[in-house]
Amino acid sequence: MIVQGLKPARYGELMDAYSNYSLGDLLDAFASASPAPGGGSAAALTGALGVSLLLMAIGIRTSRPSRSQESFELADAGEQLRTLWAAVASLVDRDAEAYSSVLAARRMKAEGESAMRAATDVPLETMRVCRRALREAQVVAANAVRSTHGDVGVAVELLRAAVRAAGVTVDANLASLKDADYVALVRTERHRLDDES
Repeated sequence: MIVQGLKPARYGELMDAYSNYSLGDLLDAFASASPAPGGGSAAALTGALGVSLLLMAIGIRTSRPSRSQESFELADAGEQLRTLWAAVASLVDRDAEAYSSVLAARRMKAEGESAMRAATDVPLETMRVCRRALREAQVVAANAVRSTHGDVGVAVELLRAAVRAAGVTVDANLASLKDADYVALVRTERHRLDDES
């Protein structure tokens, strides 16, 4: 159900950043009949939630007394995760914009190969960012206080789900591309990132 007053952006229209939406409006945007935001944006949002939970676990741990080595490792992980959070959160909008460009090219009956490549590169980047966040999750898990173990576990599952979901979007987009070299290169990286995650 669309919230009164919210008009989801149709492809080709300028849209507000989804990060400016309330949770209800964001869910309405995903539920609307508009094809963007779609699966790629949802994958990025899932990754952002996973990173957010890791940052919460770090915040709780660092608010308590700790050994200096733990503090150093967590501070470094926190710095990396804050950068990754900003990156993956921006991919929610970038994915919607990239797919909107594909739809606009189709409407104008234009060659959509470059637009589809851009729409493929975004979920591939989501996979990369979430994979890097999973590396940092190891440090968080090793140092987290007991009360956040479940949160860290959920964060890891969300990040793994984001990698898999973004991979599904990559596969769907690759099916529309004709450049065999690009397809092979992306497919190889996509499977490597999935396996490593």
